Amino acid sequence: MSHAAEQPKRLIARLRIPEGQSLVWWLIDLQRPWPLQALAVGLFVVLFHFLFGWSWSLTVAMLLSMFLHECGHALVFKLANIRFHLLFLFPLGAVAAPINKEENARSDQLHWDSIGWLLQAGPAVNVLLMLFGVAAQALPAAPEVKVFARDLVYVNGLLASMNLIPLWTLDAGQ
Repeated sequence: MSHAAEQPKRLIARLRIPEGQSLVWWLIDLQRPWPLQALAVGLFVVLFHFLFGWSWSLTVAMLLSMFLHECGHALVFKLANIRFHLLFLFPLGAVAAPINKEENARSDQLHWDSIGWLLQAGPAVNVLLMLFGVAAQALPAAPEVKVFARDLVYVNGLLASMNLIPLWTLDAGQ
């Protein structure tokens, strides 16, 4: 069989979720390379701005807030000496995840209070961003800055409350 005929088969095999692997870990493995990260960010921009009809301000506020939310989780990983990567996972959002299954197993063995901090660090960042947005709205600033501050409050309220719902893939569902 020719090399050209093998490529579609390899692509299909790569897009199939391996036996025993979860959807999230498959997406992490698939979307880890930086070109795919750039594509994921681009797809989020298309989704939020063009498909949902969000303003540019709201779109940027959402992308920034998702990233900073995951930075909250990443900080706890760093403090617990768990090696991690920070990724945008289209269409699920973003994730701070251990770099491999061994690090993931180490994170599962953390003391319960560390796991509690790990799970709540993302929503805590969202609450801080909401407070920042409220404070920024009270400052004398250009109308565009006030709109962005309002959008920060909106998207971070959404992210914080959604991640407290005990559903799979959300922080409280872990």
